[in-house]
Amino acid sequence: MVIFIIVSVSLYWNFVTASVRLVVVTKTVEKESEITVSKSISLIDEKKMMVPAKIIEVTEKDSAVSPTTGTKLTGEKAKGEVIIYNKTTENKNFAQGTLLTTNDGLKFIFDKQASVAAQSVSETSGGATITYGKLKTSISASTFGSKYNLSAGTSLKISDFAITIYEAKNELTLSGGSSREIAVVSKEDQVNLLKTLSEKLLVRAKTDITTKNGDAEKLVEANIESIINKQQYNAEVDSEAKDFKLDLEMKFKGTVYNDQDIKSLMEKSILNDVPDGYLYKPENAENRIEIKEIKKDGTVILKVKFIAKLVPKIDVTDIQNGLKGKSEETGRKYLELNKNISKFEFEIKPKLPKII
Repeated sequence: MVIFIIVSVSLYWNFVTASVRLVVVTKTVEKESEITVSKSISLIDEKKMMVPAKIIEVTEKDSAVSPTTGTKLTGEKAKGEVIIYNKTTENKNFAQGTLLTTNDGLKFIFDKQASVAAQSVSETSGGATITYGKLKTSISASTFGSKYNLSAGTSLKISDFAITIYEAKNELTLSGGSSREIAVVSKEDQVNLLKTLSEKLLVRAKTDITTKNGDAEKLVEANIESIINKQQYNAEVDSEAKDFKLDLEMKFKGTVYNDQDIKSLMEKSILNDVPDGYLYKPENAENRIEIKEIKKDGTVILKVKFIAKLVPKIDVTDIQNGLKGKSEETGRKYLELNKNISKFEFEIKPKLPKII
């Protein structure tokens, strides 16, 4: 602790002024206590060691844009025509969407309902001739990709029927199938952007809650509640995009207490511990606060360490009188005898010879 005094000194015919900077020996005292911060009271309760809390609400909103990291394959489906062969003696109807499969496992579907006549038998001089029932219809690949561009004459199995019963073949090559990789919005992209923007709004809310009530108000940062009022992305999951935007609005509720209330309680508990010869000054004290518990009803239990630096009682007038008329060397010896002074500095104007 530093104390400044100005001493006027008369030496022979000279009148000089000495500025003396004193560093005094302080005594540190500490006190620990638990203090409850509660919104159920409006005034300090000294007996229960409770201080009132206030709930402050703020609304924050902002937008953010982020690049996408998801990818997926997309493209066009191969299309074309096939001839359905009915190798049975009964007419056959195939519903739209009936599955067709190649020997390689590639899947296609009928674009529309198909009705195929039964096979016919005709008598000739050489014997009976069987003619399969036939119908030309359109099909599409079940998904995109160039591998579905089948070459002409490929046999396709219809549903679970054997080829010996029903069969489909393409006279011409199927075409139009293609694939490409595109950038899309992934679920993780949306989650990460929401997290980033939420954290940004939380930081802003902490500042707004604290500044709303002055520097003396302290926010219990571990007890901030938040709800999302509005959350809107401009692109859905799996939609093609290089980047996407989130508009977010959140409401925050924070618990604040007055630090001076805490200090007031702790001061009263420490005054009895001030030893004789020392003074307690509020400006030389501080609270070190940790959160011990946050209850379900929002009540907060604080663990408070109160640290105060006590200043020795020094009579500045006595020191001024003791230094008057003395040389710098004699003055130093005088100050060295004071056990409450750990260090001192002289500044004498004009500078005098040490022999005076």
